[in-house]
Amino acid sequence: MPAGRLTLRNLADLYLFPNRICAIRLNGSDVLAWLERSASMFRRIMPGGIDQQLIDPEFPSYNFDVIDGLDWQIDLSQPPRHAPDGRTLDPQARRVTDVRHRGFALDPDQEFILVTNSYRMSDCGLFGPITSGRPVLLDGTARMREVLRRYIARRRVLAPEGHSGWRFAPLPDTSVLFQTSPAAAPHLGRLSTRVEPAGIGEDGFLRLRLHL
Repeated sequence: MPAGRLTLRNLADLYLFPNRICAIRLNGSDVLAWLERSASMFRRIMPGGIDQQLIDPEFPSYNFDVIDGLDWQIDLSQPPRHAPDGRTLDPQARRVTDVRHRGFALDPDQEFILVTNSYRMSDCGLFGPITSGRPVLLDGTARMREVLRRYIARRRVLAPEGHSGWRFAPLPDTSVLFQTSPAAAPHLGRLSTRVEPAGIGEDGFLRLRLHL
């Protein structure tokens, strides 16, 4: 989105899909399983390897979730638990580590209310095995874009706070590559991680190198 005044048209840029707002009750084990499914977006990375491809191109990017209020690490040296289509590859695989809620280790039995969307609640999605059959605490009629519109309308100035929540576990002498828009190049200095340009690909995307 261009800098400056925020318009209603920009809501489609913030949220592309016509999903409804929903909420479900989960425990800590469910939350951990949710994060493991999201972490399957990344390929397994060999420690000490240089310029390995970070993202599995078969994984739909809209299936990568970040849960606000939690902090965690993703250990890319470990295999993903799930395939991009949701099939379980290795039920014992665990690449999500050091999960914390308000500074404390995640309790597997602690209850949470997770606010999500109607697509996440469908049986056909990546998270269907977690949400299927669970009681829905909120199955609203409001579309997510309408929720955003109401939130923005109540505020004259939006000043979002940056909190990444998650990070990759350190892998010394290891780097990965991923792609983004060339328009991101002037903003790389604002990142807290060590990212550097690695040229423009034949498809026109900017390749970035991340040192783990």
